[in-house]
This record gives sequence, structure tokens and C-alpha cells, in this order.
Amino acid sequence: MSTTTTLGATVRAVRFDSDADDCWDWLTHPRRAMAVDIETSGLKWTDEVRLVQLGDCQGGWAIDPKQYPALIDRALLRADRLVVHSAGFDLPRLARLFGDGDPKAYLDGLARKTLDTRL
Repeated sequence: MSTTTTLGATVRAVRFDSDADDCWDWLTHPRRAMAVDIETSGLKWTDEVRLVQLGDCQGGWAIDPKQYPALIDRALLRADRLVVHSAGFDLPRLARLFGDGDPKAYLDGLARKTLDTRL
């Protein structure tokens, strides 16, 4: 497992199934909110989502959406509260990735529980 610690928080990369299991264990613990961030290959609507990061004040996970899409999808749907900087950019791209038959309904579900920190 690849880890980085900064400012007291540990970020782990999900690279193997055992990492995904550890991430899911972390996700099942209660928390007030989960932070979400994505990294894309550009700023266009069609640009690829290359990385999804999930975390809280103690730590987080960096996940390749091609390698572990179900883990990210389950985490987003399970969370009671999401904190996203620039939700107007990130949420539609997440809905495009995981909203299978109805991306708008997926987007609406995420938006209802999201606090956007972008001022």
C-alpha cells in the first residue's frame, strides 16, 4: 500500500483489492462528512476523470475510477454528507461516470447532500 502523511492526515492509494477492502472498512465508519475531489485530464466535459479522492480530517484515499468504479460509487451513495470544492465541476463528471441509466437523478442525489466550499 502506498501512503503519504501530511498535516497529520494519511492518504492511501487504492491499488490492490486488499487496499479496496481497507478503504471500504474505513468508509463504513461513521463520520460527519466525507470530502470528495476529482482530478481530470482537462477542463472539458469530455475529459477523462483520472482520480477520485475521498477523505476526512484524519485521512483519505486516492482511487482510480477505471480500476475500482464500484468502490467509488458505493462510497458516494453511502455518504450522508459530501464536502466538495467546486461541486459544479466535480459532481456532473461523477454523475456521468456512475449514473448509468439516469445521470441526472444520480447528480440530483449527490447535490442534495453536498456542501460546496467554493466561494
